[in-house]
Amino acid sequence: MANKDGSKHYQEFRVHKPENKAPKNVWKQIWKWLKIVIMVLFITVGLVGCVQSFSVKSSTKVGAGQEVYVNKADISPNVVTMRYDGTKNMFVLPNKYDEKNVVVNTYLGLKSKETVAKLREQDQKTGGDYGIYGGSTFALQLQTPKDGATNYKDENSWNNVVATPEGVSTKEGFVYERNGNYVYMNLGTDKGVGKTLNYQPVSKFTEIYVPVSIIWDQKDEIKDANANVKAKVNDYTSLQSIKLQYVDSTLPGGTSQETVLLRDLLQILMEETLVTWNKSNTLKIKVTENSSNNEFTFNQIIGANPNATGEELIQIWNAYLQKYAEIAKNQTKITEAEGQKFNAVMLWTSEAVKSYLSTLNFRTNGYRPDGKEVLTHSNISAIGNFSLDNWKNNLYNTGALVPQKAVTTYKEYWQQGPFYGMFVQPVNAFMHSIISSLGTTGWSVILALVVTVIIVRLITFIVSFKTLFTQSKMEEFNQKKAKIEAKYSAYKGDKQMQQRKQMEISELYKREKISPFGQIVTMFITLPILIVVFRIISTSPEIKQASWYGIQLSATSINQVFRAKEYIYIPIILVSIAIQALAQYMPKILNWKRKKSLRGDAYQRAAMKKENRKANIISLVFIGIGVLFSAGLQIYWIIGGIWTIFQHIFVFYFQRTKLFKTKVEPRL
Repeated sequence: MANKDGSKHYQEFRVHKPENKAPKNVWKQIWKWLKIVIMVLFITVGLVGCVQSFSVKSSTKVGAGQEVYVNKADISPNVVTMRYDGTKNMFVLPNKYDEKNVVVNTYLGLKSKETVAKLREQDQKTGGDYGIYGGSTFALQLQTPKDGATNYKDENSWNNVVATPEGVSTKEGFVYERNGNYVYMNLGTDKGVGKTLNYQPVSKFTEIYVPVSIIWDQKDEIKDANANVKAKVNDYTSLQSIKLQYVDSTLPGGTSQETVLLRDLLQILMEETLVTWNKSNTLKIKVTENSSNNEFTFNQIIGANPNATGEELIQIWNAYLQKYAEIAKNQTKITEAEGQKFNAVMLWTSEAVKSYLSTLNFRTNGYRPDGKEVLTHSNISAIGNFSLDNWKNNLYNTGALVPQKAVTTYKEYWQQGPFYGMFVQPVNAFMHSIISSLGTTGWSVILALVVTVIIVRLITFIVSFKTLFTQSKMEEFNQKKAKIEAKYSAYKGDKQMQQRKQMEISELYKREKISPFGQIVTMFITLPILIVVFRIISTSPEIKQASWYGIQLSATSINQVFRAKEYIYIPIILVSIAIQALAQYMPKILNWKRKKSLRGDAYQRAAMKKENRKANIISLVFIGIGVLFSAGLQIYWIIGGIWTIFQHIFVFYFQRTKLFKTKVEPRL
């Protein structure tokens, strides 16, 4: 009563007790500002990361482009693999069959950490700087098919070839090696920093004879009863001439280290090819003698022991060719069977030898004093262009030529920018722990992607909790908004009326407790993580080399379908489109009955149609963008889409429960 009767001026002088603000309001404000900070952080760092992801060059080949590691000891060189092709009787480069399709992708940090350690030691001895940022490397891997292997794209169908001290290629290894010395060279940066200064060949250089062409005398072939000559055929008893070229056993002074490497490669390829021919019992040559077909193996024809070493076989091979060069020079007659054997050997072996010389850029370079035509390494291409990188273009596929930029330590991640330090490094370390603990396979990579999606979406669910439960009201909200749009549709040129329209729409947002930026918040949280996963999939060597049922997770699916004709990627593209389409339109499907009950006049329907058109364009962009992703990122996209579908279903039915209406909704 005293307060009622007292003067209002008196009340101004009374001591008032401070009002106690509810703690929940304080925490609500803190949470509000925390969400704003998170959103700003994700937007700014995410946009920077998006720009970096498209500006920094990566490669699907391990050992090339930017690569993210968790351990410096795992940095691996660019391994060039050559596989023995039984149909061509020579070692070929499977990664050169299709420039956009990496068939073999050896990751030494996974396959053989011991080899990585030894390559580091070899670099220290030869003056190289292992793992230098922006550098390139070369390491040779030779493989032969296992007995009974049918799927030559399967890594398990191949044996790795490494020579024993005796020169017999039986010991397993991922980089070709003899006596602890590896066929490996550090090519350094584009300025030559960190490159190998003294390459030590693993083979002993010997003179190599190369058959170029042979010419036989001709004789008439009589076919019909009237003794009419039908054609001219080779007379295998009379060798008219044979042209041989030679690769010297020595190199001139001042030879570059790359030339020493290529000479070593030629010696190795010739020796290992001869060893393969010599050991094989399936590579037989048919010779017609006395009207019967007789088969002879390679070692029978050249007179070699089946257990001869590569170096011994080179000597036997040279002697075999030199023998027939003397026969041609002296015009000595031989038996027809002997001539057929020699002719068959020349046809059988010349393609392989010419292929090796062409790949390693060995070309004619004059004559020696004894008149022998010499082959040496040249920097001039087959079409006459000079380049020090001609041999690289021959051995590497296009994507493998990108300089390697390995990022390993936390400091190095931060040197790439906050996007790498704050997001790429922790996510990569987390995914690596899952992948490596389960054994690095396609399934372990997919499991890591699943777990990453779950964690990211749980965080998103918490941060955008209110937005998710207001999305179900969007159909009704859009109907009310369309009514306002229709109301002012006749005043498009009137600024004052347009301002009034915006005020009414703002009041509608407040009244319905819907934020116009709610969906944007969700997008800017999930999108940077999508970019992070994209960066990791394209730069993690573990994922680069991983495959899942024949699908390379780092390969771009659409490119594989149209360029490599790998139709196994079509299902993953279609599933990606279908899941994202269902995820985008799930709220409309769930609210279909409710939508039917919302009626309006022609102006409202026109406004609603306009709003739906905008929403459909955004949805179609999200649906279609997944087609351009790599297979691994499409799997992440699919998993995220499945999460979104079930999230929409949960929200739709949960908000109709008594718990939601009594406990949750009043607090939104």
